[in-house]
Parts: sequence; C-alpha cells; structure tokens
Amino acid sequence: MNAQELFLKDGSSAKVWYCSECRMVKKTEDEAERCCKKHDCRICGEPVDSPNWMVHRECKRSETIDRAQKMEAWDGWVYCEGLGNDFFESMDALMQEAFDSDAELPEYVFICKPIQFKAPDIEDIIAQCLSDHYEDAYDAINSKSYTILSRALSEFEKANSHIVSYEPVLTKMVKVPNAA
Repeated sequence: MNAQELFLKDGSSAKVWYCSECRMVKKTEDEAERCCKKHDCRICGEPVDSPNWMVHRECKRSETIDRAQKMEAWDGWVYCEGLGNDFFESMDALMQEAFDSDAELPEYVFICKPIQFKAPDIEDIIAQCLSDHYEDAYDAINSKSYTILSRALSEFEKANSHIVSYEPVLTKMVKVPNAA
C-alpha cells in the first residue's frame, strides 16, 4: 500500500510509518503496508471491498447458518433479521409479523438466550470510588459499609429481575413451520 516513513524536522527518522492511502500512522513499515490492503474472502475467494475485512458479511452469515445446529422445535424467543423487529417472543409472533407484512420467512431462525438483569459488581464500584485515592485506601473501607452496600446491590438486583433482554444464539437454529 506504499508505506511512507515519517521524518523529524532535522531529517532524522521519527521511527513511525504511515499508510499512504488513509494516512493512519503505524509503528512499523509492515503495519503501514498492510493497513488498507484488501483481501480475498476466506470463504468464497472473491475480493472483499472493505480493507481489513477478511470475509464478506454475506459469506460469514451463510457460514454461521451452515454450521448452526438445526432444531425442529423451540419454545422461546427467536431472532430473524429483516422483519422490522428482529426479535420475537415466540415462533407464533414471528409468523404473525411475517403474515402482517407479507414477508417471506426463512427456513430456519436463530433461537435466543435470556440476559438477566445483573447489579454492578461491588468490587468494580469500590474500585471506581477509590480510583482517585491513595494506593491502600481499599484497606481503610469500613467492613460494615461493605456489607450494607453488598445487601443493597442484592436487593437492587432482585427489584429489577423483571428486566430481561435476549440475544441470538448463533450456534442453534429452529425450523420455521410452513416456511418457503
């Protein structure tokens, strides 16, 4: 990609290089040379348009679908791109949305796993509180206040346990009934 060495005003090397295409500075000539280099997709072998990408998005998606375990039934949330809302609380909800929008359903969709609400970690909170204090400030924390905070975080987590999100499990798919 035609890496260029940078020099100081006095003519000596700055010991850094830049990519002549995007002008990003790199630590080595090799890094600068590889910066905007386009690659052939590792799946299909065709050139990838975006520098630094090793695979086409479509090829990666196809590979993910091909490798996923296929299931016949699932009673839970599912993920299907392209219907407006990608997440559906059930297969029935997915099929209703497809019917309402006159969309074609894929043969399989990804199942989802729940992400439960989790309170912040007490150690992370204390570390953040003490980030501007002296090195051994942690040892000065009152043990009773630690217990109080721990209980409060536990109660906070319980009070918000109704908050649940979902994410696709990219290794498992379920068959859509009556899909095209």
